[in-house]
Amino acid sequence: MATVTMEKLTKVYPNGQKVVQGLDLSIREGEFVVLVGPSGCGKTTTLRMVAGLEEISDGTLMIGDRIVNDLTARDRDIAMVFQNYALYPHMTVAQNIGFALTLRKKSKEEVARSVANAAEVLGLMEQLEKKPGQLSGGQRQRVAMGRAIVRDPSVFLMDEPLSNLDANLRVKMRAEVSRVQRQLGVATLYVTHDQVEAMTMGDRVAVMHAGDLQQCADPQTIYSKPANLFVASFIGSPSMNIFEAGLSEDGSYINLGGQRVELASYTNANLDRYRGKKVAVGFRPEHLSVATSQSYSNIKVAVDLVEALGSELLVYFRFNAKAIKVAGAIAEDEDMTDIEFGANKGGGSGVGVARIPPNYHFQTGQEIDLTLNSEKTLFFDIATGEAI
Repeated sequence: MATVTMEKLTKVYPNGQKVVQGLDLSIREGEFVVLVGPSGCGKTTTLRMVAGLEEISDGTLMIGDRIVNDLTARDRDIAMVFQNYALYPHMTVAQNIGFALTLRKKSKEEVARSVANAAEVLGLMEQLEKKPGQLSGGQRQRVAMGRAIVRDPSVFLMDEPLSNLDANLRVKMRAEVSRVQRQLGVATLYVTHDQVEAMTMGDRVAVMHAGDLQQCADPQTIYSKPANLFVASFIGSPSMNIFEAGLSEDGSYINLGGQRVELASYTNANLDRYRGKKVAVGFRPEHLSVATSQSYSNIKVAVDLVEALGSELLVYFRFNAKAIKVAGAIAEDEDMTDIEFGANKGGGSGVGVARIPPNYHFQTGQEIDLTLNSEKTLFFDIATGEAI
């Protein structure tokens, strides 16, 4: 068993492009850490530096108590699971799993024993004599994992291993990968752009953006206490509602698009220095509910679109407030315009979304009152994007 420690890990290409900037991250023995972020954020480059497939420009990488910056990939005692499986089509499942051991000149008995142990863990005992072309996508991915398992490495590295699978199979394989990793107890760094994978699989989630580590914490902390606007916007589906608001002089309410929303039940001493100033206000879709009575925590909105998901409704709405969208934080399949926060901050129409029970019926354009749970409201510095 081993740990992985990255200290000021940096990657700069010859053209001067800095892809990873002074990354500090550690993985404890047996821990499953997920590195997540949008395309181009530097997560795969980080994984490749740990693997020895990419040269480290600066900083220190330790596996266990060894500095491995200058060691070749084969000398780092790591095993990597790739996105494309990389199986040999002419070999059986057993031969694919045991190939690395065969190269090491292990005895046939030792290879067979290791292959059988891995196949048992992965539920592949009945597939050992088949060729990869006879397997489903999920089975092929398990074979790729088996090939890593038999090497008995100190560290597992996984580079978006589930991205080629269909949606239903990805859900099953998320649980499978997590189960196997916990059973083996090997330090694991898992890279993905899928924040659902990150939140459901990781002991800790490390969020990257533009080469910088934004936050690293357990999934619940990442979700409920994001360190900045990028993390708040990137984590969660649908994304967090974030609007520009004015905090009252006495700090008891916010002005949200001309509507007064009381913060009587909210206490945050750090907000005191923002009294009378503009702030960014964030709240998750589930922190809005259909109002059942008049309240100073209500906001009046117009229904824009309703998505019925069976167990819930996603109600998209509009109101007269300035939305804040963080560049690069919106999921790639969402058709939304990025708006920078900070000095170049822009504004958008007040489009938000509420997650509510399925027993309501709304029409497009209908005006409704939504109650905001002010205890769950988050505040961010509108200039820096940092959480208040």
